[in-house]
Amino acid sequence: MKKLNIIRRKIDRIDRTILKLLKKRGELVIKTTKFKKLYGENFYSPEREENIIKNLTKLNKGPLSNQAIESIYNEILSACRSLHKKLKICYFDYGYSFLAAIKNFGLNNIEYIQTKNLIELFRKISSGNVDYGIVPEDILKQKKLNLKIIKKINVIVKIFRGTKYYKKFIVLSKN
Repeated sequence: MKKLNIIRRKIDRIDRTILKLLKKRGELVIKTTKFKKLYGENFYSPEREENIIKNLTKLNKGPLSNQAIESIYNEILSACRSLHKKLKICYFDYGYSFLAAIKNFGLNNIEYIQTKNLIELFRKISSGNVDYGIVPEDILKQKKLNLKIIKKINVIVKIFRGTKYYKKFIVLSKN
């Protein structure tokens, strides 16, 4: 029992260190957000997030799986994004869009809004009622959409972390 208590105290020390590092990370994210505002950059940078996760999974030597590392960091990134503001994400109810949205935006301080209508999704984005929309890439290719609405929409990125059923999703935001 004494050895177990020693191990638990070591884990507690590590947890306190992790908490201190998360605090530092959050403070740096707040500073970064101020610079991004100053330079007119979007605070959401999916390419940067993808690189962070790729680099960390390359460095991972276990015992946690790469999937566990990705999941943990997805929530850290989500928590850090929430320091900027609560996001509203609209997803098209088709092809695992909700799972892709969670996989990319996380669960921290986010309101997810479902729609079964693509035009409604584009209107929500172009009006600023939501911050981002997420749609399977193949759906956008299949549909003939109102060009006046679409012109107000900016394709940010093809989502890199799709689901096992759909690999390509599109993240959309207002221009």
